[in-house]
Amino acid sequence: MNMITPTERNVVMGFAKADKDALTNTELSKLVKVKSINQYLIRLSDLSIPIIIKLERGKYKLYHPLFKEYLRQRK
Repeated sequence: MNMITPTERNVVMGFAKADKDALTNTELSKLVKVKSINQYLIRLSDLSIPIIIKLERGKYKLYHPLFKEYLRQRK
């Protein structure tokens, strides 16, 4: 989490807030109130150790379910 920007942290925390494991970019954009979310999703999935995984076009999830629990504890 130290290597990402505050806006990217907000995007990652959006996954922790959601009830579903996988979110579309539109759902996530509404949840975290970031307009151009695609650039953040691409960057987070292209890191050397990706924080999120692209499942299919426009659908993403966190790389591990335990990471979601960790983020929920950090709130």
